[in-house]
Amino acid sequence: MSGHGHHADASDPFQKRAAVAIAVFTVVLAFANMLTNQARTKAILSSNRATNQWAYYQSKSTKMLLTQLRRDQVAGDAAKVAELDAQLGRYEKEKDEIRHRAVGLEGEEADAEHKEHFYEYSATIVELGIVLAGIALLLNGRRLLMVAAMVAATSVALLAYTSFVLGHADHVESKGEPADPPVAEAHQGH
Repeated sequence: MSGHGHHADASDPFQKRAAVAIAVFTVVLAFANMLTNQARTKAILSSNRATNQWAYYQSKSTKMLLTQLRRDQVAGDAAKVAELDAQLGRYEKEKDEIRHRAVGLEGEEADAEHKEHFYEYSATIVELGIVLAGIALLLNGRRLLMVAAMVAATSVALLAYTSFVLGHADHVESKGEPADPPVAEAHQGH
């Protein structure tokens, strides 16, 4: 034995398979990282939108309180009381709608964070597959390469589960909700 170890042989079919496997696993890792980042971004955006909705809700509550105070001051004027009661009713209805949107956005945030964790697990699993495939290549270990392939397949299965099973509930629940709540209305003088 020369002491220099096993040299790479471009004609060795096993080494070619191992190299291709590592390349494929790396693509899966890149995809998992992209999905992780998308889920993280969606969680942040949903959180910001929910915060905006709660601020809008608070502004409606303040307007409602001020209208209630005005109503109490004009108790003798029946026409004015009726007009202010109508405003109070409208504010209450608007607050319920705003609260519903805010809670929905908080749900979207929680779902996106949940998916983000699963995508991160998938990325970690495929990283393990890459390491095992690298070791298999160095040791010329055919069985270890098969283990690496099974580990990477587990990562792909987790990616699919997260995208299609966990993701499906997101899309079904959010239909009918506006994508961007009307935050600008908080600045109107109602």
